[in-house]
Amino acid sequence: MDNPSRICVESEDVIFKADFGSVIYLPSNDKVHYGSKEYWNSQPDLIGNAGHIYIYSDYIVDGSGNKIAGIKVGDSRTYLINSKFLDTLYYQHIINDTIHITPLERQTWSNKVTCYIDPTDPKNLIFSKI
Repeated sequence: MDNPSRICVESEDVIFKADFGSVIYLPSNDKVHYGSKEYWNSQPDLIGNAGHIYIYSDYIVDGSGNKIAGIKVGDSRTYLINSKFLDTLYYQHIINDTIHITPLERQTWSNKVTCYIDPTDPKNLIFSKI
């Protein structure tokens, strides 16, 4: 096969074909390390090297079964298993529904008028404070 992202193994009774998408070759002195959550967690005494990036290939699995990667950065002091994922602080900030607007803004927005066309009579426009 010409494409390095595809593997084809054939024997007398089985043909195995796999497509891995884009393949990136990293030099051995690279500071990027890639593995599954199981792989990284199987090394509880591993301390991440300062400035090295550790990619967890299956950090989260979404509702459709898609694997979403997570990233940690080593600091030469913390066990990798105890290090925080880069997006942890951002995620906690995003899901915090009280810090983005003041209580007065929330009250003002909650008292806004909503308009919609009456589904039973399209000639009527309904104003409501839902």
